[in-house]
Order: sequence, then structure tokens, then C-alpha cells
Amino acid sequence: MRTTIAFALAALVLALPMARADQLIYLTEPAGEKLFDEADEKSPYFKLATYLETEQILTFCGPATIAAVLNSLEIKRPSPPRLYPWGLFTQDLVFTPENQKIKSYAMVEEDGLVLELFS
Repeated sequence: MRTTIAFALAALVLALPMARADQLIYLTEPAGEKLFDEADEKSPYFKLATYLETEQILTFCGPATIAAVLNSLEIKRPSPPRLYPWGLFTQDLVFTPENQKIKSYAMVEEDGLVLELFS
């Protein structure tokens, strides 16, 4: 179930830039608050929202989403030197030798990352 939620959230976040600005409903607006209040499943939002952050490079919406989803799961997190002793997946740490065979850091920096690469 967590995997399904993670992929659904990742797909949602990755799809947002394609929406037109005049069609967006913000959570901070009355219409957004109403939609959220009427939602059947809210608890995963709070766990994920805690870890959402702006991408460190404009094309890093995919790695930022992956890091947020990984941090929201109850799994062991790495301890990057700049954050020691706290454990946290960062946008840089989502790049492993295995997934760089699919698309390298440099390629993601240049072109971004789309969910279709992992389906």
C-alpha cells in the first residue's frame, strides 16, 4: 500500500507543472480547504507534507518528490554529513549507482526526471 501511495503522490506532484495556472486550486484557498476537508484519506498528506521542499535545481522536481516520499516512509534514512546526526534522504542522496544507470545525475540536471522512466 505504501508503494502505491508513494507512486500516486509522485505522479500527482510530477503532473502539477502541466496544469494551467488559472486551473489550480490552492490548499490555502477556501475551495482548496473544502476539497481537503471532504477528502476520505488525509493522514498520508500530513506525513508527506512535512518533507516537501523546493527542488535544489529547477529540473529536480522528480528527485525532490522521491526524497520527500522516502522520508515519509518508516524506513531507515541515511545520515548525510551536513545533517549529522539526523537521518534524511536528500535530493542528492536519491541518486544511487543503480538508478544512475537509468538516468545520470547530469542528465536529470539537464532534462529532469519523469515517472515513466520507472514504470
